Amino acid sequence: FTERYQWRFEPTTGAYVVRPEDVRKGRSIALTRNKDWWAKDKKYWRYRFNPDRIQFSVIRDDAKTFEAFKRGDIDQFGLGLAEYWYEKLPDSDPDVQAG
Repeated sequence: FTERYQWRFEPTTGAYVVRPEDVRKGRSIALTRNKDWWAKDKKYWRYRFNPDRIQFSVIRDDAKTFEAFKRGDIDQFGLGLAEYWYEKLPDSDPDVQAG
């Protein structure tokens, strides 16, 4: 098993799959919704995995990531440092005011 899946994706039973063409080493990885997922109509799981595709981009510079977030190029940025959530994005910022 270890040798077979060292550089290939292992089979999955989850809501999303990673296809080889969706991996750009050092740049991004995408998850594609598994249309034949066994639990898509189960009461507990229904409507929980709606996006057809989820894209994760690798941006190695926090400042560039923050700017991409402010421009709306990316949907999420962890505001873990006070420098970002207190100094660079204060409550008075128009983007914060607009939600």
